[in-house]
Amino acid sequence: MKRANFKLMPNLIMLRVYNSLFFDCKFPASLDLPDSLRYLYWWGYPLESLPSNFSPENLVELHMPYSKVKKIWKEDQKLVNLKVINLQISTNLTEVPNLSGSRKIVDIYLSGCRSLVEIPQYFQDLDKLTELHLQGCTSLKYLPEMIGNIKYLNYLTLV
Repeated sequence: MKRANFKLMPNLIMLRVYNSLFFDCKFPASLDLPDSLRYLYWWGYPLESLPSNFSPENLVELHMPYSKVKKIWKEDQKLVNLKVINLQISTNLTEVPNLSGSRKIVDIYLSGCRSLVEIPQYFQDLDKLTELHLQGCTSLKYLPEMIGNIKYLNYLTLV
């Protein structure tokens, strides 16, 4: 199999893939995702980034725990509907995707992202953010002041 083409399902709004880590699944070096996706859950996503031809502006929730991603997107994307992003235990993740345009985001899960070095300054402007999980981010050197959203932040985990 050279390419997994989910674009053949243009009305697909939810995709859940459970794990490629424990089963002997062979995934292609590239794949196509439909721009209609609103919910993407891929436990153990095997590639270093999401496809560059995927437009995630309809995504409401992105869950990719235990993934092999280094950087979610190669270039900035419009994430105007994104509310939840879960990249827990993505140990190769070196950079948080640009969420500055994600004004609806409420939950960010980055626990166990051991290669992550900094949390971007714009996180302080995410005024709907209620949960930010950073425990186990052992390389983290910079965390901005969260003055702008302290009113809404219910959980901030660092230990």
